[in-house]
Amino acid sequence: MTPSAPASSRLPIDEVLPELHAALKRQRLVILQAPPGTGKTTRVPPSIVGQPWMAHNKVIVLEPRRVAARAAAHRMATERGEKIGQSIGLRTRFDTRVSGATQVEVVTEGVLTRMLLTDPGLSGYGTVIFDEFHERSIHADTALAFVRETTDALRDDLRVIVMSATFDAASLATRLQTDAIITAEAPLHPVEIRYEPPLPGQTVDQAVVPTVIELLKRTADQTGDILVFMAGAGAINRAERDLVRKVGNDVAITALHGSLPPEAQDQALQLDPNGRRKVILSTPIAETSVTIDGVRTVVDTGRRRRPEIDHGRGMSRLRTTTASRAACDQRAGRAGRQGPGVCIRLWTAGEHEHRPANEPPEILTSDLTSLALQIAAWGARQPSELPWLDAPPTIAMNAARAVLIDLGAIDNDGQMTNHGKAMHELGTEPRLAHLLLRAKSLEIEGRVGALATGCAVAAALADRDLLRGRDRPTDLRARVEQLGGRPGNRGRSTAGVDDGAVHQARAVAKRWNDRLGADLTAPRGEIDLDIVGLVASFAFPERLAQRRADTGSFLLASGAGVSTSPNDGLARERWLAVAETEGTGGAAQIRMAAPITIEEIEAYHGDRLTESETGGWDRRTRDVIFETQNRLGAIVVSRSPLSDPDRSSVIEALLAGVQREGLSLLSWDRADERYRSRLAFLHSIDEDEWPAVDDNRLLAQLDTWLTPALGNAKRRSDVEKIKPREALANLIDWRHSRDLDRLAPTHIDVPSGSRLPVNYDSQGGPALPVRLQEVFGLDQSPTVANGQVPITLELLSPAHRPVQITSDLAGFWATGYAEVRKEMRGRYPKHHWPEDPMSAAATSRTKRRS
Repeated sequence: MTPSAPASSRLPIDEVLPELHAALKRQRLVILQAPPGTGKTTRVPPSIVGQPWMAHNKVIVLEPRRVAARAAAHRMATERGEKIGQSIGLRTRFDTRVSGATQVEVVTEGVLTRMLLTDPGLSGYGTVIFDEFHERSIHADTALAFVRETTDALRDDLRVIVMSATFDAASLATRLQTDAIITAEAPLHPVEIRYEPPLPGQTVDQAVVPTVIELLKRTADQTGDILVFMAGAGAINRAERDLVRKVGNDVAITALHGSLPPEAQDQALQLDPNGRRKVILSTPIAETSVTIDGVRTVVDTGRRRRPEIDHGRGMSRLRTTTASRAACDQRAGRAGRQGPGVCIRLWTAGEHEHRPANEPPEILTSDLTSLALQIAAWGARQPSELPWLDAPPTIAMNAARAVLIDLGAIDNDGQMTNHGKAMHELGTEPRLAHLLLRAKSLEIEGRVGALATGCAVAAALADRDLLRGRDRPTDLRARVEQLGGRPGNRGRSTAGVDDGAVHQARAVAKRWNDRLGADLTAPRGEIDLDIVGLVASFAFPERLAQRRADTGSFLLASGAGVSTSPNDGLARERWLAVAETEGTGGAAQIRMAAPITIEEIEAYHGDRLTESETGGWDRRTRDVIFETQNRLGAIVVSRSPLSDPDRSSVIEALLAGVQREGLSLLSWDRADERYRSRLAFLHSIDEDEWPAVDDNRLLAQLDTWLTPALGNAKRRSDVEKIKPREALANLIDWRHSRDLDRLAPTHIDVPSGSRLPVNYDSQGGPALPVRLQEVFGLDQSPTVANGQVPITLELLSPAHRPVQITSDLAGFWATGYAEVRKEMRGRYPKHHWPEDPMSAAATSRTKRRS
């Protein structure tokens, strides 16, 4: 059994180790809550070795980050006077140091998941420790679900410890179905909280350097280092350069983030060897995962980067967000580990109250494509088969499974294919794994340089952009150039290069190239910029894009529209393989893409091309179009007219055109309008007998009255030749056709002998414009509809201007005519204006005979 630590180095956690061991004898899963500084990461794992339930098995300690894993292994090994790789081992993605003597293995999250998938029973291991579980990374949640299923189905002797500095232990215990909660105490020294928001016009990152400089001035006579929490490596690097320039050599300025080499990370964790005060610029890695001695002051920007689903990438991306109140409290606590401290928060107290209380679990916000592949590799067909703390959201999981099916990684039943197994073994994002395997296939098929290009493209897309600046080009080839290949004019002259990102991407590309090319017999070629678009399209086939008529506007195979500046180097390309977009809806912008040819699409994405007969009313041409289309998703690659489309489909298209364009699509003349007005009049007096012919009703009944009139019509021009009155006649039967002329005659005979048209459009009912002289002798107004409706007479002067409108002609003769006669005689003296219109002869002539 591992000996206990000497009394001189006793830590608070040592007091509860016996209680922890006793709980583990009784229960398979124990929760350990211990604040930072208690020594839980350093002391708990070695204390488990040799316990009765271990049966000479090893301990696995899961740490959330590589730097935390290495620091934990180093500290445990140092306490034993050893180097990493002896009794204390380390396994990260690119660093494995274990031996036959190893009893404790510190691993990173992805490593533990791969160990479980390789050996679900975890042979040779007796306890799994989840450290800093409060961070709730998607990897930790997944590994815990796998381990819990292992303990239930395969290893009832396997013990699990869930450790954290802060979480609701009681709630977690209920969800994990355990009552074993061990709590260690480590009272912190008081920490004074100060709120000092940036100046107007200043960002929080810009406030870091002046805040630190002022702190150094105010505390020049004091000891204690300053720990600054910033969101990401880019902001840290800028602040580091600025501080080194302004502070000088009296203060050591160091950075701490995951992209740094291990030596630089270790330097940040240690006291300065020359005794200088230190300013450590750190990502949230320093909240709880690592121990940093000597810190008395914390400066907190209140920001962090979390993996969230990025629909523009089709993968998760680290996004800068607001840190929760719980995370900010953890950061502040770093100032009170070894004495009273100060925490300066670069925001207001009021803003602090509106921060979220805790960070949401990553599984609820991240892209789940990798998780879906891991679930398939585990052998589960549905996520619901696993004991999750928080189940993956159904919509996001369905989307992830659809991507895997599209990439050929799983079948429709969720079973992993051989290609999916090969993708999973690469241990990277499924889209990038598919890209790498397709690039290797291209190399094998004789496309020299395909593998090197694929590795470079995948490395360029795996993490942050290799180029910086607002004017960086969209061309993906400009990034790949930084990793090798023929130089070209891709916009490098106007874009800065992120040297750190490039260095990291080159290392990643080399590892992939070495691994995938190990079994290739032929010499591998160099990066070929001409196939960057082709290679990128393997990862994002749904983002193959065709330029629309407008320069810079593109249609994706998925159906979405994207655009780039008309002045961008890719704006005039006919086809693009789009790797990243930004924004949603009509405002989506291309962030990274490369040209691809239609020949490459046909050769390597031919299975996505479909041929179909389609047609209907075309809104653009406002006519019927039937054609054979070759499509790439939503993109029409080519089209040809369909010579003999199905007749019912043509009729359906023509009717749809009338529905869209309205009844004006037909050519209405005056006779058509009068026929429709007569029907409308009869409907107004007898709705049960006569059809409604208003626009809405006619459009709703097109199939009844217009379809029979279409005959052999095929195009809009054929519809325009149809006589609407003949089509409308389909609304009534032969009896009503006969009654139409009787009840609503088109013309009325007047005493002068003229046959005059009746106007049924008048708002007051049927009307008859007639010159006054033509109705002399008529004692009452004519009627229609079997005498039910009198016709309104519009009595006209000799100049055809209305002098009286009446439906009571007899009343007009008796009371109104005399006044009209008096006025008209003076105005039209040559016309006949008898005193007694009832006895006068009607005439259509406008002048007296001489």
